[in-house]
Amino acid sequence: MIKKLAVYGTLRNGKRKTCKVDGYSLVYPGHYNYPAAIINNSSKGMVVEVIDVEQEDIDNYDVYEGIDTGLYDRRVVTAYDGEKKVDAWMYTAGPLLLQHKSVFELVPKQDWLSKKSKKKTALT
Repeated sequence: MIKKLAVYGTLRNGKRKTCKVDGYSLVYPGHYNYPAAIINNSSKGMVVEVIDVEQEDIDNYDVYEGIDTGLYDRRVVTAYDGEKKVDAWMYTAGPLLLQHKSVFELVPKQDWLSKKSKKKTALT
């Protein structure tokens, strides 16, 4: 059982070590309130923090992320920091969000907590 979760948006606290996840892009899904990860095989990686979780945590995050409504999906990804790699769950845009992909905008530096991203989210 996977006991790690790669977080990239509102679940990040900015105090943990960051890692990258390739094959995904971080986007604003039509607003700047929270980001979404979308599959993008040409992406050079988005910034995540990896946290320890138990099954009860995952069950609660599934509700928070709207898995049952199709807002997000949960997938296994490989997060890496240099040579160190770890498999982790990550929430990605689900069918409900993907219906609006024409309005998606890339998050600066693929990092929700970058200075450019914080500036953009502060304007909303």
